[in-house]
Amino acid sequence: FMHAYTNSAHPTASAVGLRNLQIFEDEGLLANAQAMGDRLGEGLKANLGRHPHVTNLRWLALIAGFTLVRDAATNTPYDASETVAIKVQRHMREEGSLITRVVGDNVLFAPPLSVNAAEVDQIVASATAAVRAVTGA
Repeated sequence: FMHAYTNSAHPTASAVGLRNLQIFEDEGLLANAQAMGDRLGEGLKANLGRHPHVTNLRWLALIAGFTLVRDAATNTPYDASETVAIKVQRHMREEGSLITRVVGDNVLFAPPLSVNAAEVDQIVASATAAVRAVTGA
């Protein structure tokens, strides 16, 4: 049996794929992702890196996240029933900020490749305000 997928070697699908790669190159989306990812990560680090309820702050290009804990010094977690990350997410949404996902006590970000500096700064400011409001610190 020959195995194939619906769009395997399909001329239209191939043309669309090539055009998308050209758009990535023409618009500098990968360079923008790296620059804005660094801005996002460094902004979160500057504002929340020493926060008493934030640990495991990490980022790679435009994917970033941190973990909320009761005490960062001892890495003591919140009880799951406290839903602290969900409260941070809710606060950020009320502020109109972009947040993609909460998993347990992890707050995760993945803005689009075309995000600009003002939007990244809004995400950082909103995350900072939300963490401070929810944790009281």
